[in-house]
Amino acid sequence: MNSTSDRTERTFWRWTAVILAAYAGGLLIFSAETIVSTDESIYVEQAVAWASGSGFPAPVSHYPPGTSLLQVPFVKAGGWQAAAWASVASLAATIVMLGRWLIDLRYPPFAALLFLVFAPTLVLGRIGMSDVPSAAVVTAGLWLFWTGVRSARRWFAAGLLAGLSLLFRETNVLLFIPFYLGAIGRRENGWIWLAGGFVVGMSVRLATSQWLFGSPFFVHSQSRWSLGAAFDSLPIYVFALLVMVPGGLVAVATYGGERRRELKAAVALYLCVYVFYVYSGQSSQPFVRLAAAGRYLIPLVPLVAVAWADMARRHAWPVRRLLPGAGIVALAGALLVHPVVHWWGAREAAVAEDIVAQTRDGDALIASWAAQKYVSPVYGPRRRIWIERADVADLPAITAQNPGTFLVRVSREDTSPAAVGSDETERFVSAARQRCRVEQVFDRTYDGSRRLGLWRIDSCNGNPLRDR
Repeated sequence: MNSTSDRTERTFWRWTAVILAAYAGGLLIFSAETIVSTDESIYVEQAVAWASGSGFPAPVSHYPPGTSLLQVPFVKAGGWQAAAWASVASLAATIVMLGRWLIDLRYPPFAALLFLVFAPTLVLGRIGMSDVPSAAVVTAGLWLFWTGVRSARRWFAAGLLAGLSLLFRETNVLLFIPFYLGAIGRRENGWIWLAGGFVVGMSVRLATSQWLFGSPFFVHSQSRWSLGAAFDSLPIYVFALLVMVPGGLVAVATYGGERRRELKAAVALYLCVYVFYVYSGQSSQPFVRLAAAGRYLIPLVPLVAVAWADMARRHAWPVRRLLPGAGIVALAGALLVHPVVHWWGAREAAVAEDIVAQTRDGDALIASWAAQKYVSPVYGPRRRIWIERADVADLPAITAQNPGTFLVRVSREDTSPAAVGSDETERFVSAARQRCRVEQVFDRTYDGSRRLGLWRIDSCNGNPLRDR
């Protein structure tokens, strides 16, 4: 490596250290006060259950367990709010491995900063969900695969990580399949170690699913795919991979480096799954939609960065001149994302805080699934009952068993599930008035976008709680 490359590498690592320190410091200052999404509540509640020694073998969550397991040591050290630090650690690991991967390929390492420039990465890096941990596992596996052709140990580890990636999100494996099938199909040296590692990793996933969920092939998914979804999602993904990752799709389409066919196939396969995926964030506000949809691309961005670095080298771009600009953009994002997300989450925190303030430990909260993040047990020991599974005839027994029984309605119209949950709550309130004394004890609107209503339910007559 020449002196110019040495200086570029040293500069890259200095920028990376500064950016990661700024990101971690920003989270310390603007720490999480509340759970910001339903998915996050599911992962964090599971981590809290396992950290406290409960939840085995019957889990709280039916999501893949890898993310919650990763969060457990952080939760043990700092409570439920510390679960997000598993994502911070994954973000740091991804950028370091991606930089090392690019250097090993003799590409300009500054392309690794694209991972941090990608706005959904910065947002999800401070949220306790599976997106950034998935990126870390995928990056580690592909780095070991790409640079371990003559190392049986590295290829075994690469296959192992591909199998274990299913513990975080099932679609992660799509980013490995074209590369591994290509290597196995060509009987490349060490392919049997690659295949063996994958079998071991897959076996861990199957055994874990059998233990936790009672079936080795259990997949918790309420997902739907449709041709119509592409009309909504395709513009978002094109924008994300052309603007938020500048020229990303162009770089992939023109990639001419190693394993070019496999890289293009992996990107196309992964994108196809999500282009036709119907998700609740499709009806959210534009800013929220970019994060809700863009987060699915986070594990894909490292591969796009490899293609981008190849394009930079082929066109002899002045990488040493571009590095300061990329570093400044990434540093600005690392500093600004925390107050922005903190401000955005303030209304969510206010709703959860008011529910806690108006109720007591041991009370029962009857709410819609869409309001899960507001009534999470991490805020205090309260019994949670889902309206979707409840019946008004059960109210006499519920009120008899709990010191206080409250019906919770969080009115939102920004997503379809939230609107449906609000309507179901209204119907339950009306039905409850026919059997019980129902008194509204709280009603507040937050910034015109959220409205919290609380009803206390008592003096019920009817049949005892049925065995459901």
